[in-house]
This record gives sequence, structure tokens and C-alpha cells, in this order.
Amino acid sequence: MMGKSTLDINRLKENAILSIQLGIEDFEISQKEEREGGQPARALSAVRNLFSGVLLLFKYRIALSVPKDKQEQREQLIYDPPREILPYLGDDGNVEWRPTGKFKTTTIDVSHIKSRFETLNIHTDWKVIEKLQQCRNHLEHLHPSNTLGEMADFVAELFPILHDFIQDELEEDPRELLQNSWEILLEQHDFFEDTRRKCMKRWKDLHVPERMWVFLKQSGCARCGSVLLTPLQEFIDRGYDIQGSLDTLQYKCHACGEEGFITALLYEQLLYEQLEILDSQRAKDQAIPIELKRCLESNRLTFTNEKGDCIWCDYVNKMWW
Repeated sequence: MMGKSTLDINRLKENAILSIQLGIEDFEISQKEEREGGQPARALSAVRNLFSGVLLLFKYRIALSVPKDKQEQREQLIYDPPREILPYLGDDGNVEWRPTGKFKTTTIDVSHIKSRFETLNIHTDWKVIEKLQQCRNHLEHLHPSNTLGEMADFVAELFPILHDFIQDELEEDPRELLQNSWEILLEQHDFFEDTRRKCMKRWKDLHVPERMWVFLKQSGCARCGSVLLTPLQEFIDRGYDIQGSLDTLQYKCHACGEEGFITALLYEQLLYEQLEILDSQRAKDQAIPIELKRCLESNRLTFTNEKGDCIWCDYVNKMWW
């Protein structure tokens, strides 16, 4: 049981909208040049406000799962439950486990929100939400300029998440709910998608191997984290092919102008995937050492010991088995 009712569901919704609007405002200021009044440090405030606003919107939706006349149940859904669960004997001799103690005054965190979404049949794309959480963590440990591009990419990806959630789960018009902030989200999303299509077209012209595409799409600028990377124009003008010039091929970042070798970014993403596989195997007590070997056929460090084949050229070493 809880004490006197403290939950104002309408205020919860208002705070969610305000946090998202403040986050978008901070985002705009963080992206401007300093000579134009920009403040890169506002990126941290932007991601904190956006993350907070999205979570508040999620809690608002959770509270809507029960009728408004059941105020206590609404509160129980979004406040931290008692931690201790004790056994009680029923009249029929069966053991029944019940929580003991009072609900806390703190509201549920991300993991509890996710769990409640599953049991209450509420839907969203948790991969993007977790990316926002990671972006916040990066900004809290790095200088803001190191993640400005990553932040811009995320705002673009947040657009469809908010659109679908507000429209499908809240059954409201996202444009009316978020007002001017919605136009900024839409503009950033359209710019991101259009630029990314152009970037991918230029990489495609360099004949990137099919199985390497996923790693190219995930690769982020070494300076700002943006995935809006394109081959340097000079490589395109000279008719370079990635098959023969990978080690020298350089990218340029649309977000910050950084130039660098694409090889390091591709290998980094490939290694991340291998580490994720290892974590999955560890959970099943099936872990094997992670190795990226140089392929005998393509001479690339893209031969994995998970399947005994090369992600670059599909070469299979039958002796591996």
C-alpha cells in the first residue's frame, strides 16, 4: 500500500513534453558554430533532457494502462516496488509469494520500464532508447565535441521512435503534442536520411563487399561519432576500388569535416560484433577465444573463428573445422 496520492498524470505528461522541448532547444544551440552563439557543452544538457523526457513519456503511458479511477494502481505501476518477497501459506496448503513493505517514493528506472512494457503489451524500439542512454554516458565522460555528430545522428533516429509511440501508444498527433520541436526533429531526420543515402551510394560505387555493409553503416567518425561518412572525393575521382585500396582509402565526416582511414573503423565494428558473440557464448557457457585472423584469400583481417570464414571475401577454410 502507498500513502496519500502524489501522482498527477497530467503533470507527468506536461513534464515529459517540456523535457523533450528543452532537449531539442539545447540540441540546436549545441550544433551551432560558437561564433554564431553555439555552445557545444549544451549537448550534454540536450541528451539528458531528451532521455528524461522520453522516460517520462513512457511512464505516462504505463500509468494509462489502468482506468483513472484506480489511482493507487497507477502509482504502483510507476513507483519502485518493495524489494522483499516473502512466502505465505494459503488455506489450501500452497505457498504464495507476496511483496512485503511499501512502494518507494522513487519511480522505476529503464530496466523496470522495459519489463512493464513487455507485460503490459506496450511497444517501442529499445535499441534506439539504449543508444540514447549510451550517448548520454559518452557525453558525461568525453568532451562534448567528441560526440556532437553522434548526438545529431541520434536526434534523427529519435524522430520515428517518438512518431510511432505518440501516434500508436498515446493515440495523439505528435506534431500537436511537441509543437515547434516536432518540426526540428523532422528537419534533422530528413537531412540525416538524405545525406546517409548519398553517402551509401558513394561507398557502393567503390564496391564494398556485401557482408561488410553492416559494419560500414555502423562505423562512426573517430572525432565526433557521426555515421555520416563519405569517401574522400579524390579517391572517387581517381576511380579507386575498395578491393584494392582499403588500407589507404579515407573517409570525410559530413558532421565535423574529420578525415581518416576507413579501415580502422571497419575493423573496430567487426571486433565489437565478435565481442558481442563472445558475451552471448559466455551466457551459455560456450565461450571460445576471439580472434580476427588475416584471410589467406583476401589478405584482410576479416577471417573470424566463429564460422571459420572471411567476412570480406566469403573464403572458407575447411581445415578450420
